[in-house]
Amino acid sequence: MKKIITILIGILFLHPLLAEDFQLPSSQNIISFERSGLLKKVSQEDGKKILLLLSNITNYKAFKYHRSGIDHAIPIPTTYYFCIETKKTKLKLYFSNNGSLVNTPKGLLVIPDNIRNKIKSMIDKWQNEDKAYVKKQPLPYQYKIGSLKGIMSLSEIAKFFYGDSSKWKIIYEANKTIIKNPNIVHGGEIITIPKLKE
Repeated sequence: MKKIITILIGILFLHPLLAEDFQLPSSQNIISFERSGLLKKVSQEDGKKILLLLSNITNYKAFKYHRSGIDHAIPIPTTYYFCIETKKTKLKLYFSNNGSLVNTPKGLLVIPDNIRNKIKSMIDKWQNEDKAYVKKQPLPYQYKIGSLKGIMSLSEIAKFFYGDSSKWKIIYEANKTIIKNPNIVHGGEIITIPKLKE
């Protein structure tokens, strides 16, 4: 019996996060909300909506809790992080593409469907805000490949900026020093979207 107790104490000592539930900061202590993407600032209204969605989940122990092993490593395909800045620290939550998983400093949470759909709607809204922002920028424009979801290939990029996917060759010609093969583009590369000749 003593051996079992010793083992349990050792587990709790080595993995103290397993002994605690994930806690969101109090709204009174929050200074600002941020997100990844092109427009970093999150309005207080949107930030509080996400906070409310997560705080409405009262029974965290009912969730599947997975330890990722390392706090900064994301074992899921993420779309956005959501950052809550308080007077003492910053809390980063990483959402999966469909909002069904949230990676927290305490582990990976599986989100119920009714909340997942609302989180996904917020992520979609942020993505649309980023696209609208880029659309307003005058050409030529420095575009970071992959910074807008679903716009990776040259034809998709041409469709977004010019409204015509067949104009991908114009983008390719302007970026031959960066893009060696028009069929292969890499996320993170910064290319120039030239202005169309009139």
